Amino acid sequence: MTAREKTIWAAVLFGLSLSSYAAYQQFKLPPVMPRLLDLYAYEKLLAGGFMSVYAFVGLLLSFAIGRLVDGQGVRRALTLALLVSLAGNLLILAWPSDGLVVLIGRGLEGIAFAACALVGQMLATRYASARHMPLIAGAMASWVPIGQLVAIVTAQPALRYGDWHWLWYMALALTVVLYIWMLTLERRRPGLLPGPRHSSHVDEGAPLAQMEIASLVLVSAIFLLWSGQYFAYMTWLPQFLVEAMGLSFDNAMLGYALPVVTLIVFNAVTGSLLKAGVPLPPLFLGGLLLQALCWWTLPWIGADWTGVLSLIIYGATAGVVPTVLWALPALLVGQMRASGNAFGIIMTGRNVGVLVGPMLLPWLLARSGDWQGAAPTFGTIVIVAFGLGLLVVMLMRRNRERAAR
Repeated sequence: MTAREKTIWAAVLFGLSLSSYAAYQQFKLPPVMPRLLDLYAYEKLLAGGFMSVYAFVGLLLSFAIGRLVDGQGVRRALTLALLVSLAGNLLILAWPSDGLVVLIGRGLEGIAFAACALVGQMLATRYASARHMPLIAGAMASWVPIGQLVAIVTAQPALRYGDWHWLWYMALALTVVLYIWMLTLERRRPGLLPGPRHSSHVDEGAPLAQMEIASLVLVSAIFLLWSGQYFAYMTWLPQFLVEAMGLSFDNAMLGYALPVVTLIVFNAVTGSLLKAGVPLPPLFLGGLLLQALCWWTLPWIGADWTGVLSLIIYGATAGVVPTVLWALPALLVGQMRASGNAFGIIMTGRNVGVLVGPMLLPWLLARSGDWQGAAPTFGTIVIVAFGLGLLVVMLMRRNRERAAR
């Protein structure tokens, strides 16, 4: 099917907001992690599990959620997801001192995360025109840092007054706002949100071929490796800045915000460059190499200009790489065929990385004895992702050559 000629901004904005809400739910934890560890003395491995459980439930349910969205429709799937999110947040607010209860609550939040992130990406991709697709791909790659940034801003007054609960109160309020927004969209634009029989009366092309599925699995593997190191970095960065760099909580929050803001800027820059016709391979592969360099040089940085430069470079490259990764499903299989099932494959790889990364770092810390000793492992992980990225670039080039014949 041909690409869409006109962008439906109402759907794109709702998709971006939905995904960013999902990211806020997950990343409301790291800014207050040092305070929670002080208050409730969680084991670090268990605390890493508070992030990784999102990926665990996503890994188990991504394909099922993709089929649920395609089979039951967006409204039913999102209503269920938002209710589950409310339950998870309320559970943590009720029993924050019980690590197991917090883990269960975070798992419920993770179920909602998987659904909201998948639907958000699907809606933005479906309703973007060919003209705006690169820019929207850049914007949609910002969903995680946007959620992080909202969490950081919310955490500042919460930490100042010593009350981490406000981040969870914000999550409850956003859940209600999104539900009302969804109902408003349904009332004002009937049929905008795909319903349970959507795929049966809209031509979305042939089912995915085996080669297309294989290409999506390859992208999923890259996402696994990349998201693993990214979520390890962002989960434990505040604690690293406090423990290894000797910063105060307030200064650690500023250091945590620096790569997040840089990331958002470079999401937009990358989308603009792709729209202007800049080749995808050098952006993608160059970003991976620079990110690996940040990990390999971590033992030599300090709480000075070297640390600031490392945070900026990491944030910039973390803006480039996911912009390309989120755009790849539409490039590999076609815009209208990048459905719930296609994004389910991508999200599965991402979820495995999110599951492993935040727990791998504290395990490496226990073995190496310091933060710098864990860095080379993650540098190697990014290099492996670079190698798989070369295969994707070769596959895309071969597809273009076949299409030109």
